[in-house]
Amino acid sequence: MSAVNELLGCNKELLSLLMKGLPIEDREVYIGQIDYLLEKRGTILYSLNFKSQETLQAKNLLLDQDREIRTLLAKQQAQIKEDLKLLKAQKQKNQQYANPYQTLNMQDGAFYDKRK
Repeated sequence: MSAVNELLGCNKELLSLLMKGLPIEDREVYIGQIDYLLEKRGTILYSLNFKSQETLQAKNLLLDQDREIRTLLAKQQAQIKEDLKLLKAQKQKNQQYANPYQTLNMQDGAFYDKRK
């Protein structure tokens, strides 16, 4: 199997995985699969001869796939960032609910005598 065909297959597999979307559960497994495919794709790209005739013929298809992969990865990254932001806000609300007077910096009951 040539490197270009291997790259096209890896891109297709990565695109199909990214098209499924980010699952609510088992995100670690999903991210691990994406990471594995990106690593595999990187090693194929590293070994690819860009001056070969086969690569030049598949150039437009490879560029289109790359563009689509990048946009889908950016969308999923934004979704993960949003989820982390919501989780952080939820943690803060839970902490505030558990100890509502934590943010108040009052000195109740303090009496300062000015007499000597």
